[in-house]
Amino acid sequence: MSLNERTAREYEAAINMLQDTGQTVWLVNGAYLLATTVLLGALLSLLGQDPSPPRWVFVAGGVVCFVICLLWWGSFERAYAFYNFRIDFARSLETDLGYSVLTQGRKLSDGEAVKISGREHRIGFPGRLLAMQWWSRSLIGLMAALSILTAVCLSGTR
Repeated sequence: MSLNERTAREYEAAINMLQDTGQTVWLVNGAYLLATTVLLGALLSLLGQDPSPPRWVFVAGGVVCFVICLLWWGSFERAYAFYNFRIDFARSLETDLGYSVLTQGRKLSDGEAVKISGREHRIGFPGRLLAMQWWSRSLIGLMAALSILTAVCLSGTR
């Protein structure tokens, strides 16, 4: 096997792992978002059903939801680190193979316009304000804040 063939196989393997890791990142986000949304929704719907629900339910529910957010954050950071590792590894092989899709994608991600086949591509507002990982971290932080608010503010309902 020639060096170029080996590099092409490594690139293909890295791209396959990158796709799997990208799917994992979104599955992790979706699962934790669903869990926190259902738990917070159940707690809030309890307010509508019972005019004076027990305080401990909101404290316990808020704490459990906050712990879920911590687990979510840890899972996201781990999966995203592997995603970045694999994309950087694949990008490092592009020059040897004459490819540039990930390299061009990096420019696009950094806010530059990228021209391919005469068509200009650019990330629109507000997508270019923050990188994707910061949007995800913001969502995790929002759900954690709602968890704390639920535990603190709604615990005084009785």
